[in-house]
Amino acid sequence: MFKKLYYRMYISLKNTDMPAFNALLFISALQFLNIGTVVCIINYFLRIDVDSKTASYLALAVGFPLLGLNYILLYSKRDRDFKEFEKMEAKKETKGKIYFWIYVILSITIFFVAVANLTLPK
Repeated sequence: MFKKLYYRMYISLKNTDMPAFNALLFISALQFLNIGTVVCIINYFLRIDVDSKTASYLALAVGFPLLGLNYILLYSKRDRDFKEFEKMEAKKETKGKIYFWIYVILSITIFFVAVANLTLPK
């Protein structure tokens, strides 16, 4: 699934200096937002009190391995994967673009809604 998402992001960023690396960073950021949303929901129901310093360390502990994993699974194998996706038919191409933008918009929106509404006041 993320291979197709990475390909779509690469196509969207093709006019930038380093589209493959920029796509990698953007996909990793979206995944990080999704993990943050889940953590925010868990924190709301379990009422875990974490100070900002610990939260920063946890974010780094999740973010860098996630970026490394995406580098290994997506970036390093991009040439082979992109050749496979370039053969895709037009109907699937259009459907894939729609799913891609729905994923991007919902990931960002749900994260900010969760943070705004589910964080506990001190």
